[in-house]
Amino acid sequence: PAPAALFTTRHQELGTARRGRPPPQVLKQVWQSGERYTLDQFEAKSRAFAKAHLAGLRDPTPLAVESLFWKASADRPIYIEYANDVPGSGFAASAQSHRRPHKKRRREGAPNSVDEGEKATGWKLSCSPWNLQAIARAPGSLTRFMPDDVPGVTSPMVYIGMLFSWFAWHIEDHELHSLNFLHTGAPKTWYAVPGDRAAELEEVIRVHGYGGNPDRLGIPLSYVCAITIFIIVVL
Repeated sequence: PAPAALFTTRHQELGTARRGRPPPQVLKQVWQSGERYTLDQFEAKSRAFAKAHLAGLRDPTPLAVESLFWKASADRPIYIEYANDVPGSGFAASAQSHRRPHKKRRREGAPNSVDEGEKATGWKLSCSPWNLQAIARAPGSLTRFMPDDVPGVTSPMVYIGMLFSWFAWHIEDHELHSLNFLHTGAPKTWYAVPGDRAAELEEVIRVHGYGGNPDRLGIPLSYVCAITIFIIVVL
């Protein structure tokens, strides 16, 4: 059998209270962990982390997790791991322009002649017009005219998180729409602001997060974490 795929992670800081230092409101440390995991190894680690931080809740609702996240964000710093921008996809490669050969056979009077492989969920996903490996090159998509592959635009990327993993407020590349598919794990919570209110959001963050000092916006490895958060859990 082929060896399991490995991926690296980043450490993320969550929390503000530090002894002897004023609490930073939006600056969060993010750095490479140096660790390499298989999906099973990372899931085991994330389960242990969740067990330690879910206050005995066995099957928490997304709202309960969200509440615990915000509580943790105001407490002493803890550190989470998150694998982002991993090239690849949970979808299989597209099969023959999303066609379903069994439909033709049915029209020819053979309703029970569908191959077992075509009944499988993986086959259905690979042939779906929503297959993230194919949708950028689908008829009607402007990105099909891009000659080169641009990860995250013309080809998907995988994000693998644990309890309290977060990602910064951002605008998608070239202001394109975003498509996401949750392959496995606990629900993921998104925060969104209408595009026509983006300037107001930035002003709130500038004043209340950076104290009105725009120079701090250029500090490397800082994330606008003031409400940011995708709560992504592998459970």
